[in-house]
Amino acid sequence: MRAALITALGPLGCSAILTCGAPGVRNPTITHLRSTPIQEEQKSPQSRIEAEAAHEEILWEGESSGYKVRWTTLDLYSETSRTKEAIWKPFIENEFENFRQVYISSGKRSERKIEDCTYERDLRVLSVVGSLVSFQDEYADFCGGAHPTADFRFTTIDLAKPGSLAYAREDSTPMMNIDLQNPPPKAVKLTDYFSDQDLPNALLDDKLIRATLLALGSSSPPKTLAELSELLAKVGYLLGDSGFQLSPDFITRFSFHHLEGKRVAIRISLSPASTATQSAHQQLGLLLSIPASLSVQLPLAEGRQQGFLMSYAERALKEKTTTFTYSKIVGGQ
Repeated sequence: MRAALITALGPLGCSAILTCGAPGVRNPTITHLRSTPIQEEQKSPQSRIEAEAAHEEILWEGESSGYKVRWTTLDLYSETSRTKEAIWKPFIENEFENFRQVYISSGKRSERKIEDCTYERDLRVLSVVGSLVSFQDEYADFCGGAHPTADFRFTTIDLAKPGSLAYAREDSTPMMNIDLQNPPPKAVKLTDYFSDQDLPNALLDDKLIRATLLALGSSSPPKTLAELSELLAKVGYLLGDSGFQLSPDFITRFSFHHLEGKRVAIRISLSPASTATQSAHQQLGLLLSIPASLSVQLPLAEGRQQGFLMSYAERALKEKTTTFTYSKIVGGQ
């Protein structure tokens, strides 16, 4: 999708802010959305959401922990001997329907028309570890005004878990957060694999995290994620003057990057704190001991025997993207 430029500030290339190239809003025509059914009185004869029958190209496919994973220009598929599931299309259709409902309800219908908007989601697989798939989700919408809305996050799902993926419904876009009190069934959290003691210690290895806590006058380092979150909440989760924030749901915004001995490097996507940084990508890097539950799967992914890690995706898959976009039709054309 976009090439990642990684700047390592620490001696091991992690526990530091990692910066990726800032994208613009593109207008590809790979896949078009179809929303869930809408009420007749809300339809406009001049606009609709449609699925475009484009040529389907395989971007990557392989087997991992009994799952055949196939990533194409149209979707991400998970298949076993008994089931086959399309992951992204129903997820994005639901996300677009939430966007449409929020947009319509935010003003008088006669003055606010959905066909005046553009909407785009670019999705790229970052890692496949066992039944865990991490992907990059890049968002953009524009309905007039001074600036488009843009956001960017990593999301990890477990193919072995039933149910769907959905972000939390909110009152304004981009609606890219996961409700930690009621997470979607497929969503994976760092705390599912790493302890509440190891994670704060790894986060405190980052210079920007330490500087932020020092500026807050913290007398002692937080010992749990809850304590860290409580401190960061005082400054709206802002990380110094970086222009980015460590979102409250950051434990769901991660990917497996590479292995260093008996440790795994994790990348956490940061959220833009203003329109000035909303099109930029930044990541936080952590080093954590490989959990016993992934002691087999991570080395297999590192060697690309089953799946792959993010370091490989950055080299070999960086230009591959599945794009979902709103197809607006004006004047019946």
